[in-house]
Amino acid sequence: MSAQAKYTKHARAVAIGLWLVLAAVSQPRLCRAETALEDALRMQRELREAVARANAPFVFVGGGSGVCISADGYVLTNNHVVARHTRWMVRVYGWGKLAMAEVVGRDAQGDVALLKIEEAKGLPFAPLADLKTFQAGRRVLALGDPFKLGDMDGAPSASLGTLCALHRYLGDPKNPGQKSFYADALQTDAAVNPGSSGGPLFALDGALLGLTGQIMARYGGKANSGIAYAVPADQILRFLPLLKAARGGNVCHGDLPAGLKLAFEGPAENPEDCPVAGAGVDACERGSAAWEAGFRSGDRIVTAAGEPVLGAYRLLGIVQSRPQDCVVAFEIARDGKRLELSLRLPRLERPVIPGALGLLGMQLAEDAVAVSDHAHGRRVEAVEAGGPAERAGIRAGDLLAEVDGLDVARPWAEIARALASRHGDAPVAIKGLRPDEHGGYKVLEARVALPAQR
Repeated sequence: MSAQAKYTKHARAVAIGLWLVLAAVSQPRLCRAETALEDALRMQRELREAVARANAPFVFVGGGSGVCISADGYVLTNNHVVARHTRWMVRVYGWGKLAMAEVVGRDAQGDVALLKIEEAKGLPFAPLADLKTFQAGRRVLALGDPFKLGDMDGAPSASLGTLCALHRYLGDPKNPGQKSFYADALQTDAAVNPGSSGGPLFALDGALLGLTGQIMARYGGKANSGIAYAVPADQILRFLPLLKAARGGNVCHGDLPAGLKLAFEGPAENPEDCPVAGAGVDACERGSAAWEAGFRSGDRIVTAAGEPVLGAYRLLGIVQSRPQDCVVAFEIARDGKRLELSLRLPRLERPVIPGALGLLGMQLAEDAVAVSDHAHGRRVEAVEAGGPAERAGIRAGDLLAEVDGLDVARPWAEIARALASRHGDAPVAIKGLRPDEHGGYKVLEARVALPAQR
């Protein structure tokens, strides 16, 4: 054998050896790569299945979103999505038909509305989840119709994100200029934009966690900022029987009893000064409803409705995410002892100011004006589109003299409270004056049919 042949044979043997060595070294890496690829394909398949499952009960409603929660056509959405009318054309994505739905109940304070699709059966639906088993960190899907991209003939948009936090308390329910508040919200970083309001927030296993309805916005922005909030499923479940029985009317939230002042404690300067868990009672008015229920100044409320209370805002979240007349048990720490109190929650009262679009669906001037020596009225500044006042024929510029027999010169808050406490479904009688083209006035009489308050 020539030297050249011997060299070629030796080189081939060396190459094969090196190949075998490299194959042995790289085998674990190849195995890991194959495993990672398999995991990625499995995750992709599971995500596709989750989106398909979530899409089916999605509901297009007005300029927003909703979700079907029963085979016979009950639909949840945000109240601000359907506030203007009582009947809406809707489309359940997995059903593929257009249908009329009627608002059967509203939770205006909690921003939830329940609709019923007429003569529906066999619809795809998503039952509400039990949130007691959920913690922050779960992957979630937020479905919606952002900027009406899906409109009434396309598919909903699905955004993948994380359940970032539970039990967020948003807004001040005692602020008369605020239409709704979220007492016990879920927080997610899934993209939520205008048009997504009322859309479902799903866990990847198909659990319906709640309805997205607010975003954290800054500097005038009204689009996704990476922080969105949802009304939680457990809160909705507490109100669902009331919403079904509301006959188109409104349901009310509960509140702490009158006379109870909580301590909203800030961070302590020294660790030793940090308060123990619980909400401190700063003051309790003697003879008040809170006093009669058994609360005292200096108490610390450590649990409410069986849930731990970490501070004043969490206590408000627990109480105000429950309906009026719900019975709640409280555990109190007092003088080194633990006591239990139980009470029926009073209604959460929302202050009404003259400039607010309230029960009548119109905005009134702050002060009554004199029309003559014997006549006066409060001017209608604006009328809510599709609201009760507009349906009764009331226009901006009208002067109201009487509402349900009450003189409008009295404080408007008194009139609003009287309207909110009315019984029965009789229309509200309106009397006033309407300016005419000759500089005079015509007598105005109207009857406003309000939804019954429940």
